[in-house]
Amino acid sequence: MSKPGWTTVALAAALSSLATACVLTFTKCNPNFYDDVRTQKPAESASKSTSASKPFLAPSDDEQEELILEQLARSRVFFGDDGLEVIRKSSVVIVGAGGVGSWAATMLLRSGVGNVRLVDFDQVTLSSLNRHATASRAHVGIPKVESVKQYFSGVVPWANIEAVQDLWVPAKLSKSEQEYTEMAERLIYVNGDKPDWVLDCIDNIDAKVDLLHFCKSRDIKVISSMGAGCKSDFTQVRIADISQTAEDPLSKATRVKLRKLGVYEGIPVIFSTEKPGEAKLLPLEDSEFEKKNEENETTVGELSVLPQYRVRILPVLGSLPAIFGLSMATHVLTSIGDYASIPEYIVTQSRHKPKAYDQIQQTLVGQLARESKRRTGENGIRIAAPFDSADVGYLVEEVYKNKSVISGECSRLSLSRWRKEGPINLQNVVVMTKDEQKKHEELVLRDENPMTVEEVYPEWVLNQVEHRLRQEKHYSMYR
Repeated sequence: MSKPGWTTVALAAALSSLATACVLTFTKCNPNFYDDVRTQKPAESASKSTSASKPFLAPSDDEQEELILEQLARSRVFFGDDGLEVIRKSSVVIVGAGGVGSWAATMLLRSGVGNVRLVDFDQVTLSSLNRHATASRAHVGIPKVESVKQYFSGVVPWANIEAVQDLWVPAKLSKSEQEYTEMAERLIYVNGDKPDWVLDCIDNIDAKVDLLHFCKSRDIKVISSMGAGCKSDFTQVRIADISQTAEDPLSKATRVKLRKLGVYEGIPVIFSTEKPGEAKLLPLEDSEFEKKNEENETTVGELSVLPQYRVRILPVLGSLPAIFGLSMATHVLTSIGDYASIPEYIVTQSRHKPKAYDQIQQTLVGQLARESKRRTGENGIRIAAPFDSADVGYLVEEVYKNKSVISGECSRLSLSRWRKEGPINLQNVVVMTKDEQKKHEELVLRDENPMTVEEVYPEWVLNQVEHRLRQEKHYSMYR
């Protein structure tokens, strides 16, 4: 007998898939079908052979497993049997079930992840339908986590989906350390064990930073979504270590806050390098800022969903949060499934260089020691470092971009007091080369007839310094 041709094989495969679909559709429409037919008596017929036929029985566990494997056939081929088995046994916690988190959950569940916990305090609104993966008008008013769970109960009925309507409260806002620990472990740990991955899809920076710090301190794998709002260029979406992000204000603010907590790297984040476009936060009417309560306090903060959360509306192109969520899901799936070509987001040039920071810090300490010697005439006066290593790294990396504010050179960097009359703080210390520091001391910081910076430097240098200092003042709000 000749082997069947490709047309025959394709037709057989199509008929098999169609039959599977029919069974699943019919049983979905009648969830009690298997119980009904098990107890149903055979219909009487003129034909004895028909009346003697056996009733249709519910599929066995093996048959159910066969249906699941058929549904996950593409994932099974991609990851292999071993990879898919690990994925099906894995547990993932998604904090934030909105425009990013719902799409991440979508592909994690469709790809076979067996245990997913969704954490979000918010409810579905009409305005969230432009970006939410599962919500419909019928879901408006219900928790976002319930929307996702209800939808996928009919797509992956074998998966364990836990919907938790709750809020991640940062440690600084908790009543006690014990209350914070209990909250964090209840939301993140699964049956007392660490999850395989945590997805941070929170849009509040304080809660985001706190969650990331908690996961890092507990050695829990976590990936974080940065800002998708006001973005439209999907070609500029990237995944990198938190220490290597660029052109993204939320990434920078998150990185700065994490530095203060001792976290410098080791967290993959998804972000966009797209420069801000025309889309901006929608302004509030002046009348909202003028409203006051009985205690003569402004009430504009009452417009936010919760304290510390944004009041104004952030423009969002619905497809961008989806891309962020799907990218996060892809990263997690390839990691859990041990896929051969998973990219390693390794820090190639770490921003955290404590030895280099210590050396740069000593240039400022040396300058202060020379100033003290000129005033007192004494040698060997011990000068305490005005900044710690994290402050120096923040100034060099975040504010002055690893280069002299005067010449733009990147080698032999130092810190120097900028204005002689000003105190030593982050608003009066700049980055320059060692040679420039020496010249600056001779002209601006000398004791007799010192010159002003306006007399020494051209206008473009003064503007550059003022620009950096304004940036530092803005960044300091997030430290």
